Amino acid sequence: MSRVGILRDYLAQLRSLDAYFARPLDLAEARALVRTRVQRRDELFLAMAHSAFVRPGSPYRALLDAAGCTLRDLEIMVRQRGVEGTLRALYQAGVYLSFEEYNSGEVRRGGREIRFTAADLAGPGGPGAMALRTGGTRSGGRWVNLHIDNLAEQSAPQYGIALDMLAGPRAPVFLWQLGFPSGAAIATWFALGRLRRPPRRWFSLNPVPPRLFGRRGHHRLLLYAARRAARRGGVHLPLPEFAPVTDTAKVLEAVMATLQTEGRGVVITTPSCAVRLAVEARRRGGSLRGLGILTGAEPLTNAKAEEIVRAGARVRCHYASMEAGLMGAPCGNPRDVDDMHFRSDALAMITVPRDLAGVTVETLMLTSLLPTAPRIFWNVEIDDFAQVEERRCGCVWDELGCGPHLLGVRSFTKLTGEGTTVVGSNVVHIVEQVLPQAFGGASTDYQLVEAEDEERLTRLFLLISPSVGPLDEAVVIGRFTEALRATAGTGLGAGGGMRQVWEQADSIRILRREPISTSLGKLLPFHTLGAAQLDQRGVRKGSDRPTTTGRSSS
Repeated sequence: MSRVGILRDYLAQLRSLDAYFARPLDLAEARALVRTRVQRRDELFLAMAHSAFVRPGSPYRALLDAAGCTLRDLEIMVRQRGVEGTLRALYQAGVYLSFEEYNSGEVRRGGREIRFTAADLAGPGGPGAMALRTGGTRSGGRWVNLHIDNLAEQSAPQYGIALDMLAGPRAPVFLWQLGFPSGAAIATWFALGRLRRPPRRWFSLNPVPPRLFGRRGHHRLLLYAARRAARRGGVHLPLPEFAPVTDTAKVLEAVMATLQTEGRGVVITTPSCAVRLAVEARRRGGSLRGLGILTGAEPLTNAKAEEIVRAGARVRCHYASMEAGLMGAPCGNPRDVDDMHFRSDALAMITVPRDLAGVTVETLMLTSLLPTAPRIFWNVEIDDFAQVEERRCGCVWDELGCGPHLLGVRSFTKLTGEGTTVVGSNVVHIVEQVLPQAFGGASTDYQLVEAEDEERLTRLFLLISPSVGPLDEAVVIGRFTEALRATAGTGLGAGGGMRQVWEQADSIRILRREPISTSLGKLLPFHTLGAAQLDQRGVRKGSDRPTTTGRSSS
């Protein structure tokens, strides 16, 4: 975009930003908004169906036509079966997009070929829309228009309710998330501004762009405009400060100072960063008592949660993507550490079976209920599967009618590539619990990397931080393979052809180096480097960017 175009957009944004910050959202309004939408789900669904019928280029209209389904048919089905019952019937009739179809833009149904582009699925544009990058770890992410109206309707209510549940209505908030051009922290920053709960400080995991112009600089212009609009509305929003994962001390000192003076606080960050805070606090002999931590962007595992709780903090997780918005809210009475309520006021969901190397999982298929959604979904399969439970728990989200519960959210695309079908929750347990318990260090000090060696043979590289201290590599490999054998016959640890290869001690090599973060700063238990090479000194060769396994939760 030219500088003139950027400035023109900037002026249009000013008007929409003033309106956004002029009307704050309090806790009572947030709860009422969610409850009302749950009660109006049928109406919201049919309104989205109508927009699918009238929108030019919509693949959903083409799929409905191919199935012989009219708007009147949908109205009858919703009245008789409800929203999810209607979506299941539509799925059986071929009205859906598989994960592969959604990404390729090509669909075949009954001999009919349907093509579409990302623009055909885009949410609202114009003033108030921000071009932000998703946290995709294989492709580097895709650009999505996130509208501030969606932040007001979907994000702000969840943050308001979740923060109150975690630490009370006035606890100071800190951000330690990805900044430009990723949308994670920007969306949180805007939502907190709407709530009149601006973060005390925003620590950015990636550098702040120095230039005002260009695609990345456009975000900086937008940030300045938003800060001015927020000030006019009586809210002071901080600018981001660069604080990479190696600068944990900077973040911890700010948090500890607040805990000492005010007794409580909240950090919104990733599970890995939360572990770093906890480990550093314990190393200093301190405590995080009074701190609530809300995590996303990676799975919150039992091992990570235990390390965080050991330092005195409380931890919960939420589930989000830039394309669908906030999908899962932290449960107030969780059955497990990653127990979340599906945001059924903003989305509808059905599950469909998918075979992963002989193991059947239930993948999630989403439908948008809000016209402000970043991407309009209609029975779109995302690359996640989860354990879905219908259960009353008595927490605030249960009282508001949001459900079902989601547990163990993981990505199937990041479990099946490059022979990593056995790299599931069982190996997470090995990397994050078995090895740290046996040899010391934290869960973030170990990482499993699949790559090709100098001879182009697939190897497993176990990266271990030098901070763990001297180790007998043969003993470490023996403990790893012993634990890997123990996964046989359980979940994704069984039936994978690569497990037998990995059990060969010669196929596993240890590298004493820090675990690798993704291009967007995520630190996950696994990396798949594909055709790139990793030599014995831990230096990556080739131009391929690393991809990751494990997920999200954002």
